[in-house]
Amino acid sequence: MDKKPKTVAIIKARMSSSRLPGKSMIDIAGKPMIQHVIERLKKAKSIDQIILATSNQSSDEPLADFVRSLGYQVYQHTGDINDVVGRVLAAAKMVNA
Repeated sequence: MDKKPKTVAIIKARMSSSRLPGKSMIDIAGKPMIQHVIERLKKAKSIDQIILATSNQSSDEPLADFVRSLGYQVYQHTGDINDVVGRVLAAAKMVNA
């Protein structure tokens, strides 16, 4: 029997965005933006798992802690914060996506 591949939604976000710092935690209609993104992804029946890929910088700790408090996994990349592809690939490997 063929095993269905695991479909993982990886949200790439960090608090130190140059255009709008802290945007992931900005309140929109009473919830942080990241929560709205997660709630939308939860509605997709084809997604098996949702994780956050962020950096290990102290500025990203509130974001990581909040996503964990919602019950989701977080991957905190130790490499270059501008290496978005590396961060997403490492997160995918972490959960065997």
